[in-house]
Parts: sequence; structure tokens; C-alpha cells
Amino acid sequence: MVFFANDSVKIYSYGRIGKFNRSNIVISILPFISNNDINIYYEFNQGSPVIVFIHGYLGSHLTWKMIGYTRVLDKYGTIVFDRRGYGKSSKPTDPQRYSMREKCSDVVALLDELGIERAILWGFSGGGRIVFAMMKYHPDRVMASVIGGMSPYTLPPEYDMEERIRLLDEGMEAVVENFEKMYGKLPSALRNNLLQNEPQSIKADVKASLDFVGFAGDLPFFDPPVFLYVGTEDPFYEGCKRAVEVIPNCVLLELEGYGHYDTLVKVREIIPSVTQFLKEI
Repeated sequence: MVFFANDSVKIYSYGRIGKFNRSNIVISILPFISNNDINIYYEFNQGSPVIVFIHGYLGSHLTWKMIGYTRVLDKYGTIVFDRRGYGKSSKPTDPQRYSMREKCSDVVALLDELGIERAILWGFSGGGRIVFAMMKYHPDRVMASVIGGMSPYTLPPEYDMEERIRLLDEGMEAVVENFEKMYGKLPSALRNNLLQNEPQSIKADVKASLDFVGFAGDLPFFDPPVFLYVGTEDPFYEGCKRAVEVIPNCVLLELEGYGHYDTLVKVREIIPSVTQFLKEI
């Protein structure tokens, strides 16, 4: 794919080959961007405005593509990527490399590389927490936020992070089996992609979340418009109901009877309300 931005040509394909500079023309063959020593795999479809999709625990760039988000939102530009620790991106094993500031720096590096000043950020679950962090640390880069299955507060007691760590210590096969026991069988492509992850890098990400204190004190100062959606059976439901009363310019879509993972896959029930929200920003 070739697109023009800032008087330069950028060519994206698979396999890092390098860069060629000639006058004011820059030709780059990059499936990754580099954020210091972290390489982030991404895929970009041109359009305006741009939606950056940020996956949660055990997700990847494929999550958004295979469930259908990028297809039904093809009138927008879209960026899907593997968060640090996942998929094709770099996989540090030090929990300190998974702080909210570090995760936000990957999103900023993506926007900088593509010459995008402001974008719509769409995150699910742990990806939604990164969107909240972007509104705190980089509000100038956020046009609007769409956040599913996540509140801005500390983790609810139902979330047993120590159990996640135990399963990761057993290996990705145990993690996948537990996920499918809870939510049903995964499509083969998503299952195979998940099995290729390194459990120690995901474990480092989980350990970093144990110290998460939330954004309660920051909510009244969030400036970008926010669309929250959550199932009424999701452990984060009560937190989302509290948050919509505090965050300025925030709306909440409640999905009756749905649990956490349900809200990710119910695309047809979410998209109409989100697209209406985006039209009004």
C-alpha cells in the first residue's frame, strides 16, 4: 500500500528492508515502528479520521480484523497493532516495561510515524485502560475515545490476577484452554496466534497491572468526548456507571445481560451507537 503524507512517500509491506532517502522523498518498507528498543507491529488502512484499535489481555491486531470492526468501519482510517508483549511486537519480560506511560508511548510513536496529529482511540478491556491513560498523559493526541468493558477505577475483586499468573506459568496451552472453557472455542487463526505468544512477557504485563491505581482523580479533567460500552454482567459495569457521572462529555451504552467478552464480539449491537457518537464529535 502506498500513501502520501507530508510530502513524502511511504510504502508498507511485510519484512523490514530499510529506508531510502532522496531529496524530500522518503521510501520506507516497514511493518513495524520502533519506540526506542521496542518494535511494534501494525497495519494501517488510510482514511480520515483515523481510529486506533487497542486490544486487551490475550488479544492482538487480529482481534479487530477477524471480529469485523475494521470491515464495518472501512469509511475511517484504521490502525491495528500488537501491543508490546504480544503477537509480532517486542516482548520484554520486565514488568517495569509495561507501565501505563510506556504503553502510551507506543501509541504516540505510531501516530508520530504515520504523521497523525490526533486520532480516535478505541480500546477494549486492558486496551481501554490504555485509552484512559492516553487521555491523562497525551490528551492533545486524542480526538475521541471509545472504551469497551473497562472502567477507569481499580480492578474489581472478581478479577483474580494471581490466577492469570499461575496459568501463564503453566504455558500458553493452559491459558488458551482456560479461556475457551470460559468463553467458548476460539477461531483457529486467533487460537494459533495466541499460542505463539511468550507467556513470560504477558506475565510481566499482568504483574504490572497489579499496582494499577486507576484514574479517579483525573476524570473531571478528561477533555475528549468519551463513549463507554459495557455488559450489565461485566465486573466493570458498576465502575462504568460511576464514571459516566464524572467524566465530562461522556455517554454509556449498557448491554443488558452481557458479560465481559460478550461486549467484544457483539459488533452489530455496538457499531450503530458508536458511529452516531462519532458523527457528533
